[in-house]
Amino acid sequence: MAFYIEEMSTARQAELDRFWAKIGFTATPDWQIFAANTLAHEIVGTIAVQMIEGDACVRGLIIDAAHKEKSHVLLLALVHAVVEARENLFVCMKKEESLFPQLGFKRIIPSYQQAKRFTDQGLSAKVIYQHCG
Repeated sequence: MAFYIEEMSTARQAELDRFWAKIGFTATPDWQIFAANTLAHEIVGTIAVQMIEGDACVRGLIIDAAHKEKSHVLLLALVHAVVEARENLFVCMKKEESLFPQLGFKRIIPSYQQAKRFTDQGLSAKVIYQHCG
């Protein structure tokens, strides 16, 4: 199972805004939302969450839940929680990257075929994390 990071489409962002609003997260136009596309058994799904960066309480709850449940969804929610539109995705990711090994992930370099496959689908595979378990 690998996770590919891509910038979300406006339609997908609106759909996720509605979903996350139901559980207490609200849309913030100043923030750019990113999606993590999960490639498993040829099925691609998209997961994302948005929250205000620096909200230690919310971030802490997600970290605790990710550790307790070993949940890929919660891990993705944590890592991709907030990315400022003007900043590089990797800047945000580096802050939480130490959690990946603890949850059984390793960073891998996408092969030409993997990158091309996602590019052909209109996605931009910037970094991939492979689950080792």
